Amino acid sequence: MNSGKWGISNYSRVFHQIAVDEKHPAVKLMVGETFTPSGNWSTYPPHRHERHNPPEEVFLEEIYYYRVDHPKGWGLARHYSDDGAIDFAGVIKDDTLHLIPKGYHTVVAAPGFTVYYLWFLAGEERVQIPYVDPEMRFIDQATKMIKNIEDNLSV
Repeated sequence: MNSGKWGISNYSRVFHQIAVDEKHPAVKLMVGETFTPSGNWSTYPPHRHERHNPPEEVFLEEIYYYRVDHPKGWGLARHYSDDGAIDFAGVIKDDTLHLIPKGYHTVVAAPGFTVYYLWFLAGEERVQIPYVDPEMRFIDQATKMIKNIEDNLSV
């Protein structure tokens, strides 16, 4: 199982890729899980998997199954598309299912709660190539700068 941290600072989260490689034979399905700490954003910057255009993007349908670590816990999900046909922001509670056949998506855990989600990706290719919202790509540059600062401060 491949594990690690995606993002940095208040948009970091821990992931475990459960069945995404050749050790777990499947024709189309990939499975993993993400733990989003209190107050943090996840799948950030927002990304999509709706077009088959490798190496920039590979079409994958996605499902998130959310769990929250407290009965009153919650988070928020944002799901939108370039053309505006999808423009959703909603509350995530424990035992919530979010179907994402297309569109950009992101999640935030409310302060005081951890949001967990089991994710399922399915498509013609078993490869993750998320396409980051072009309006938000500058955040990837900020991530590199923050990491550089953190690395230099920890010396």
